[in-house]
Amino acid sequence: MAGPEQAFRAGRYVKQLEGYRAFLPARLPPEPPIAHLAVLTRS
Repeated sequence: MAGPEQAFRAGRYVKQLEGYRAFLPARLPPEPPIAHLAVLTRS
């Protein structure tokens, strides 16, 4: 399970006055950096 610091890593939903929710993406680059596998970076 992800910790509370990662819960909004990609962004968050904000309820609008009209009743719908708008997704607001987080700023880039993400903190902490996204972990990747070395296998995926080899060409």
